[in-house]
Amino acid sequence: MEVVSIFYVILYLGFTSSFLLEENTKNPSNDLTEKHYMHVLEMILEEKKLRQNLEESVTQMHTEFKTQIRNLMLDNKTEHVIENKTDFLLQKMNDMENKYSALEQKVVSLQRQLGQVSSELAKCRNDSYVFRNEFSMLKQLKSINQLQDLNKLNTSVDAIIQQLHIYDNSITTLNSKQEARAQDFVALLNKTQNLQRTVTEQAEYVGFSVCAPGPVSTTGLILFSLVKFSYGITDMSSLNTSGEFRCEKSGFYLIIPAIMSTQNNAEYRIQKNGIDVIKVQVAPVAAESKDHTGTGSMIVSLNINDTIAIRELHGQPVFSKYSCLTVIKIK
Repeated sequence: MEVVSIFYVILYLGFTSSFLLEENTKNPSNDLTEKHYMHVLEMILEEKKLRQNLEESVTQMHTEFKTQIRNLMLDNKTEHVIENKTDFLLQKMNDMENKYSALEQKVVSLQRQLGQVSSELAKCRNDSYVFRNEFSMLKQLKSINQLQDLNKLNTSVDAIIQQLHIYDNSITTLNSKQEARAQDFVALLNKTQNLQRTVTEQAEYVGFSVCAPGPVSTTGLILFSLVKFSYGITDMSSLNTSGEFRCEKSGFYLIIPAIMSTQNNAEYRIQKNGIDVIKVQVAPVAAESKDHTGTGSMIVSLNINDTIAIRELHGQPVFSKYSCLTVIKIK
């Protein structure tokens, strides 16, 4: 109903330019158009629509976030590992709720400002009704004084048009602020998802224990084909073919080889990417007993596709089934 009223006012003001009291009277200029009112109305409706979409997005994000936290808490296997991380996520969620409350207050403030703008527009509409009545009276006026009043009235209309331009700029500013708040929500959601991904990666089990039922390879690397346990690793074939463990997930790893040999002066090296890092003596240079086991350990930072291998130094055979390798991702 308000749009129809505005249309009638604009239509009427458009026709007033054809009214002449005297033959030498100039047509009054009138910049108030229907498009201007429609543009203001469209911006108001768009602001309401954006605010509604913002509230729905935040509600959905909040629900999904709580569901993910609940699912993490139900996993008994990782409960002790991620307990501290869950508390941290809950704190983040509380912070996000506080930020959401603050943004709601800002939206209320924007609504209040929008209400003030709407009141000003209603006042302008009432003024337009008054001007329409005054124009109707001017149709029967011909004196110079009455023409002077008409000039003053045109000046008032110009002032109203200028004020409407100011309101238009104010609404544009409010829309820009609301879009900025929406971008803040998107950034906060991305940070939450990254944090959850980090917690999941740190809670994941990665490690294996393998033994060497076969001989040493031609390169001196010990082959491990008997898999005892394996967690979080998809491909272990290289341990049997080349004697190398190829890292699939970057992090800090604990390397523990235990190699048995029946030869005197047996020793081996722990290698990273083909370079000797740790040397372990299995048996003395001369020993009365034949069976000796040498156990070593090393902590190392591995990136994806880095390799770990155990190389027998003198090409001597190892005692199968009693020579094993354990690798554990600790962080």
